[in-house]
Amino acid sequence: MKNTPTDSTNLLAPINSFTDYPELVEVIERCRETASTRILRLPLARAKMGQAASTFWAAVKRQELPPPINISIRSVGWLESELDAVISARIFATRTGRPIDIVQFIKALTVPQVRNRNALATKK
Repeated sequence: MKNTPTDSTNLLAPINSFTDYPELVEVIERCRETASTRILRLPLARAKMGQAASTFWAAVKRQELPPPINISIRSVGWLESELDAVISARIFATRTGRPIDIVQFIKALTVPQVRNRNALATKK
């Protein structure tokens, strides 16, 4: 899996880079549509990814895993659906032999989604 610098000025650019891989676009869409918003604390997130703590945090720092979500002032967790999507992308890359840019995938996966901008604008 290659890691290349990305253009951070356009947050939707990572999604367009996956047009060659419709399966990965489907993985991202499935993650966004999932009803599960279960947050996993570090021990469960590490176990799900099969990584030691230092390896897990290094992957987060390299943007090869989604960033943590603040649960409270002193605790963080990860969306289980996002970790599942990363696992699916890695399975896809391994089984098909097609390299993917996991950093781009993570950026596309974690782009904030605004469901209905008009509804948000009218609520004040």
